[in-house]
Amino acid sequence: MSTAAAPTRGFLLTLLGVLGIIQGVLTLIAGIAVLAENNDPDLIRHADVSSDTLTTTGVILIVVGAITLLVAIGLLRGSNAARYVIAVIELFHVGVGLYVLIAQEGVQRWDGLVYLLVALLILWILFRARSEEFFESRSML
Repeated sequence: MSTAAAPTRGFLLTLLGVLGIIQGVLTLIAGIAVLAENNDPDLIRHADVSSDTLTTTGVILIVVGAITLLVAIGLLRGSNAARYVIAVIELFHVGVGLYVLIAQEGVQRWDGLVYLLVALLILWILFRARSEEFFESRSML
């Protein structure tokens, strides 16, 4: 009796997960930096906001960074929940890209097109046959 090898994650799905981890870590670092410098008079003057706004921004960045990190790790581990969280975010990006493509003029339309294409690429990576096999195999464990 032979058993088939479990499907592997694949390069593109791994790349999405690794980029998500990098993004999460950088966002956490940015949040910590903003919190550490929230009373700096030069930063307050340059950003043209209050110290309280910088504190709130730092906390939000830390929360978003932590969520991004957890979702990316979940994606690498084969979590369908993580995949669907990313899919919902990318569907939002598709909508924003379409809006910019239709409502804006000139160079902004190119921004909208790029935004739309990147979101569609990520959705394709998440739901292509190889990715489906990987997530299905992980849900059976």
